[in-house]
Amino acid sequence: DTLNDCSPNANCTNTNGSYTCSCDTGYSGDGFSCVDVNECESADDNSCDPERGVCTNTEGYFSCSCQPGYSGTGLTDQCFCMDWDIRLMDHNSSSATEGRVELCINNTYGTVCDDRWGVLDARVVCRQLGIETDNAVPFRKAAPFGMGKGPILLDNVVCVGTEASLMDCVSERISDCTHMEDAGVRCNATCEDYSVRLNMGMDYMYEMEVETDPFQFYDNKELKQGRVEVCVGGAYRTICDESWDNSAASVVCRQLGFSAYGALGVKSGLYGDGNVPVGLQGVVCSGSEESLLGCSTTPVSGEAFSCQGAEVECQALSTPEANCSD
Repeated sequence: DTLNDCSPNANCTNTNGSYTCSCDTGYSGDGFSCVDVNECESADDNSCDPERGVCTNTEGYFSCSCQPGYSGTGLTDQCFCMDWDIRLMDHNSSSATEGRVELCINNTYGTVCDDRWGVLDARVVCRQLGIETDNAVPFRKAAPFGMGKGPILLDNVVCVGTEASLMDCVSERISDCTHMEDAGVRCNATCEDYSVRLNMGMDYMYEMEVETDPFQFYDNKELKQGRVEVCVGGAYRTICDESWDNSAASVVCRQLGFSAYGALGVKSGLYGDGNVPVGLQGVVCSGSEESLLGCSTTPVSGEAFSCQGAEVECQALSTPEANCSD
């Protein structure tokens, strides 16, 4: 080795009275200077699956693996997914708890159209992924986790919320959607006890063609009416309406940042129950409290208790007391 100037990444070949240097496989140069070749830059230089594999350059060589959601060696035609397998993608990266919903059909991942996409569908996705379903949040409109590149495999998905996978839900396999309508979910979302949000209910939302912020259509900070959900034990739950009145509604509206004046406590059932367990009953407020935490309430233990959910209609923050009636 000390008798030649070949690169450490080259082969030395003895000749009559001299020698030649040639770079090892995986390196390029004149033999005296050899630099690593990035085989991953061109599909012709590696044997990784071009559609489902991932090529990783290494010193003098490369390695293959499969994209998230696939299993196998990563070599050509050696990455597989099972029909109805599911994964979450945040733009081009995989995510454990939130992202664009993609499922496998015929060994190819595709997306789900957000038509009729709601919290019950999101719960099924989270359950299928083995994640807690109580705080599942659906995302629709404007593809908030980026647009998928594969086929749009499902449209008009309708789940009751208890299914083991999307395979068990009602859906259509023919879609007129674009990837701007790719559905997403957030699993295991967290909340602070006694924080509140409003839920319009999916049926009502589609009937009224309500457009809200694409990231928070289910928990929209600008929503002024809907069924009240309160965080109890780290999960959003419904409130029984048996003692619900305008005073309690005033507290909720104030807590949400709207005017407490002219708030209406509603018992219409218009916004559905959302298949959300009950968290509070017997809510009694004076109307001056800053949050429901200051009101008299009776917590509900377990998830078997059911009742019609309390609802509110709030006014804009600028609404003065003199312009409101009881």
